[in-house]
Amino acid sequence: MPIPKYTYNGPIDHTIPPNLENVKNKSVIVTGGANGMGEAMVRAFVAAGAFVTFGDLAIRGTEIEKELNGPDPDQSPKAAFVKCDIRDWDDMINLFETARNKSPCNSVDIVIANAGISRSSGDSLWNLDDPNGPPTKPDLKIVRTNMDGTFYTWRLAVHYFRKQPETEDRDRCFVITGSMVAYIDSPGNWEYTATKHGLRGFMKTVRRSSWEQGIRINYVAPCWIKSAIRTKEYETWLIENGIEFGEQADCAGAMMRIACDKSINGRSLMITPRSKAQEGFMDVNQEDYADPKDEYFIKKQTTQLRIIEDKWLDDYKVWEEVPVPETPANGVLIKLLASGVCHSDHSLLTNENQRPWFQDKYILGHEGCGIIVRIGDEANQFGFNIGDRVATIAVPGCGSDDCPECSRDLAQLCERAHHSGIGEDGFYAPYAALTTRAITLVPDNIPSSVAAVATDAVKTSYHAITRRAEVKPSETVFLFGLGGLGFNGLQVILHIGARVIISDVRQERLDEAKKIGVPEEDIVPVGTSVQDFVRENSLGGKIDTVLDFVGKDQTFQDAQAIVRRGGKMVCIGTLDDTNVIDMKIGIRKRLSIIFTYGGQKRDLQEVLDMISKKAIQPQVEDAKLKDFPTVLKDLCDGKIKARVALVHDD
Repeated sequence: MPIPKYTYNGPIDHTIPPNLENVKNKSVIVTGGANGMGEAMVRAFVAAGAFVTFGDLAIRGTEIEKELNGPDPDQSPKAAFVKCDIRDWDDMINLFETARNKSPCNSVDIVIANAGISRSSGDSLWNLDDPNGPPTKPDLKIVRTNMDGTFYTWRLAVHYFRKQPETEDRDRCFVITGSMVAYIDSPGNWEYTATKHGLRGFMKTVRRSSWEQGIRINYVAPCWIKSAIRTKEYETWLIENGIEFGEQADCAGAMMRIACDKSINGRSLMITPRSKAQEGFMDVNQEDYADPKDEYFIKKQTTQLRIIEDKWLDDYKVWEEVPVPETPANGVLIKLLASGVCHSDHSLLTNENQRPWFQDKYILGHEGCGIIVRIGDEANQFGFNIGDRVATIAVPGCGSDDCPECSRDLAQLCERAHHSGIGEDGFYAPYAALTTRAITLVPDNIPSSVAAVATDAVKTSYHAITRRAEVKPSETVFLFGLGGLGFNGLQVILHIGARVIISDVRQERLDEAKKIGVPEEDIVPVGTSVQDFVRENSLGGKIDTVLDFVGKDQTFQDAQAIVRRGGKMVCIGTLDDTNVIDMKIGIRKRLSIIFTYGGQKRDLQEVLDMISKKAIQPQVEDAKLKDFPTVLKDLCDGKIKARVALVHDD
């Protein structure tokens, strides 16, 4: 039951009547369902044909259950009451288990977190104590009930939503009963107001991720609702002082409007007097910055959504059984021996701006090494044999003379050919089908895990340094970043014979560089300003090329400042999506700012030859394919010193 990512499309149309057929046979849970608004919700959903499990501390719920189910023992039950305290985890598990076990489809589709308490229960922050005595510790009962109880409800809702199949006849809908005090000041209502603000904020941030699990979340904000618990005299006094009441039935109506329309996600509805909205509710329309005067907040929100890339997925949903691919006539079928893990895997999982060829679902992994197990009928002429061990090229290009990229020797930019692990099926699987353009033989003395990593982490660095930067032995090079690509790039530069100055934020990586021959005076100490280091070591005007394997704003700015006039900046890393060119510096220095992407088959062949001859020794750690989620997280958290290859089972 996939739902779209949350975007603001204006307020919902509250005048559209709910299609009650959409909740028929659904399983609904309502907390605080034995009184007031909660009871109205329970009755409304039962009347619409849903099965309702409701919890409350009030034993009156037992009477409501009997009434709703009727006297006929042969009639299917419509409701189940569970006495529970929403602050008690075990009580809440019992509530959800009851819903799952007793509902007709053994499901949980709609959860309304309605239970809560107000100032009438005693606001422990409002009450003044004796300043001449000891301070009184607040019990914060309202906070514990309204916040902890709702969070318990949410946590269990997510768990039980995900137990059921993702089919069109099911739903994953969570609604919080909030309050208009989350929008207007309510003096003296301190604890209660804080909780309702908190729950509103919770809804607003959760809506940005809940869609990834097919869950929609909304907020309903009552204010003054008619209730039998008030005296007639008090109610009259409130009306005389400007209060207009909403109806309990309209609270149920707002919940029903949300439950019946799967397109409603991330919205807040307020309960209004019917003089304001005939339906008794409408969209608050205050949860997004839509007014041009809010330009600053719009910019801040846009930035926050761009930089926070956490995905709310089940270990990236990687494990799924798929058929063995067909062997292409002009290619081979290989059994994977090892697959390299790359930062790009995280970007592929989290970046919403994907390229035109991307499939909705595909196998990740763009670095591979395997054994040929089948050869296509038209591929025998290319010199490959069954049993050959080969390294892969993720983007080999189509090779056609009329291809805009391949015809200009830019095969790695070709959009026609298969892109293994980059929007199309890759190498985190037992088998892969490839054309002969996408494979090359691996020398016998290179381990499979190293060969796999070489297909990107070494090839990309090599292409950047030799083809794009064209580094010469006489040059002085500055290198930012000694991760998987950067450390391999360092070895390529040392092999060429150029002088290289290095910078990294991790001392252990600098120590590794020292071990392979970088002198102490060419290492920027951790925490030292790069520009200060260049100036203090008389390197100004001497750095011919800067290789940026990091790609953050700081490294990009430093690169422009330290490179010599007429020098080159080569951009390889992309940790920041956007970096800024100082036009004055760029023009006055006549800089060449060069971008690079991947590499080609000849680059991989040259790289494998260098590795075979020990000119480059990639640092590779081995892990199992099943460990991918953990490995990727560790890589993104900086816990992996260089590169990891996932070794496949025999």
